[in-house]
Amino acid sequence: MAAYFYDGAREDFAGAGIDWDTHNIKAVLCKATYVASQSADNFLSDITAGNRVAITGNLSGKTQTDGILDADDITIAAASFLNNGPATQLVVYRDTGVEATSRLILRHDGTTFAGLAGSGYTHAGLDLKIQWPGDANKLGRL
Repeated sequence: MAAYFYDGAREDFAGAGIDWDTHNIKAVLCKATYVASQSADNFLSDITAGNRVAITGNLSGKTQTDGILDADDITIAAASFLNNGPATQLVVYRDTGVEATSRLILRHDGTTFAGLAGSGYTHAGLDLKIQWPGDANKLGRL
């Protein structure tokens, strides 16, 4: 599966617990050793620090039209990388400032982004530009 919403995020969207327009939304690049669970993983604390390669700043230019989420493309500065990769997946989450309450929203595997496909992205001291998918589903469709 190339991309999916975490079950807890769907529940939060339905119950107004996530406001895409106003909440702080970030992304974390993850190693292949992060074995994601759509139903069991709920918060950033479910992704161990050793499985995180980099965390972005807040997404900007966020839009949601007809349940389709989008945002401006992002650049992850070389200095912000936490661990060497390779990064093979990207997880979008709501940042509350507390890992145990920062809700995981959606996961993309490497097939979505050219730089993460195959063996993944290995930090080489360069910035990494992430371009969200340009297809009809953009970042994700609720």
